Amino acid sequence: MSDLINNNFEKISKAKDLSKVAKELDYVYNECSKEIFQNSKNKFYTYIPPKTLDDLKDCYSDGWLKVLLKRNYYDSSKSIDAKNWIGTVIFNSISNCMQRHNSIIRIDKNDDGAMLDKYLITSEDSKLEMDIYRFIDIELNDEQKQIFIKRFIQDIKVTDVAKQLNKSVGYISEKYNDILRNLKVFLKK
Repeated sequence: MSDLINNNFEKISKAKDLSKVAKELDYVYNECSKEIFQNSKNKFYTYIPPKTLDDLKDCYSDGWLKVLLKRNYYDSSKSIDAKNWIGTVIFNSISNCMQRHNSIIRIDKNDDGAMLDKYLITSEDSKLEMDIYRFIDIELNDEQKQIFIKRFIQDIKVTDVAKQLNKSVGYISEKYNDILRNLKVFLKK
């Protein structure tokens, strides 16, 4: 079966038009995908604790796109196995994707009861990220969470936050500064 994968991927790597090798591409994907995804899941699912399976699937899909974009670099005389080459490209792509996105925090509900989306924290220090997450979770009420997330994480202007929350600019500024003071105290503990 490995030879069949190698032969099909060699055709794919030499093809100028992927539509002409769609059958071969389907075969390689179907034969490799399950094992490579399982290996990726085992390796990266716990790479950064708050990562979700959906985030991994997104990065994994990007990896397959990279395989197609870099297919011309595959050389069967240098590469032992097409499946290993594909797996290496996908692993590297997932690793890059996770490093780009560092970590994600999840906030349950805003005061409207609607689920808030995922927000990125771009700090390099994961302990700091986790401390900030704990601060949001433990110390802030729903209104403060909204203000903090919109200002600190989403980087929305104070005036826009005030409009979104139907509050005055002064009120939002004061609350945000209070939250930052409390965060500093919390981080010193």
